[in-house]
Amino acid sequence: MTGRGKGPTPDRAHSSLGGIRAAANMTPEQRSERSRAAATKRWARVDAEREAAGLPPRKKRAPEPSAAELEPWLEEVDRRFADRQWPNREARRRTAIILWRTAIAESIAAAMRNTNEAGK
Repeated sequence: MTGRGKGPTPDRAHSSLGGIRAAANMTPEQRSERSRAAATKRWARVDAEREAAGLPPRKKRAPEPSAAELEPWLEEVDRRFADRQWPNREARRRTAIILWRTAIAESIAAAMRNTNEAGK
């Protein structure tokens, strides 16, 4: 087979099994680390391609609040949703993060409005 038809070439078919065999012999932590390293390498390549093309860097993920920053928002979640039964702690935490990010966005919008009004 020359690789023009459907399916992998003979040498390629065996090489793809090597990764599956290696993963089968790893612990979950080792597989996770291997995947993380591969993803980091892929994103570094994407970032380099974007930079070479003159494109802006890709959008970074919004920062997570520290435990101290999140504490008042967890209290706010408890106040607003007193009767709610949370399926787990993470669901309550995610709701607090949404409130935190909303408050930040509102304060930025208010500051921009004040700047625009001052310029008139």
